[in-house]
Amino acid sequence: SSGGDLHAITASKMFKVKLADVSKTQRSQAKAINFGLAYGMGAAALADRIGVDKAAAEKLIEQYFKAYPEVAGWLTRAADEANRLGYSKTPLGRRRYYMLPLRSDPEYSAKVSSIQRQGKNTPIQGANADMTKLALRFIYDQLSGYNARIVNTVHDEIVVEVAADQADAVTRIVADEMRRAGREFITDVPVEVGVTTADTWSK
Repeated sequence: SSGGDLHAITASKMFKVKLADVSKTQRSQAKAINFGLAYGMGAAALADRIGVDKAAAEKLIEQYFKAYPEVAGWLTRAADEANRLGYSKTPLGRRRYYMLPLRSDPEYSAKVSSIQRQGKNTPIQGANADMTKLALRFIYDQLSGYNARIVNTVHDEIVVEVAADQADAVTRIVADEMRRAGREFITDVPVEVGVTTADTWSK
């Protein structure tokens, strides 16, 4: 709850080493799992991503779930709910519906697996989208009176064009309002925001 490097902390828990002793390889593997689980990534995909064999990837995923057993439970429930209800929900209640296959469908297992992956992914990605939408509203309201406007959003980034002499003030507004939006959903850990001011936007 005091902040820190999520991927290094995950690696520390997975590999049972002190945070200061986490290697670059261990952090990289933990990062791949942290992000990959949100997409329902399995051992084969993880193995391909980090350059290990499938058995080693399975072992890494096993270590991850031992470190975070509640994550495994949540992912299983999200996957099962998607198939049971035929939809997934974001924190704000937006629904993503699925075409549930008939048991007689020759591709039944593959379609169920696909819905399970989407069922895990949608609440996670949807939470990010909900936070970003709320932040856009908050920022828009606070920009009244400034020579500034929202011009783009990319995933969890919000791009604001502003007059140079107001850039510092608007930078603070953007950061504050994004944190405010995050706190609507995340209360147990700090919500951090990275802000960059530049003449042009680049990914």
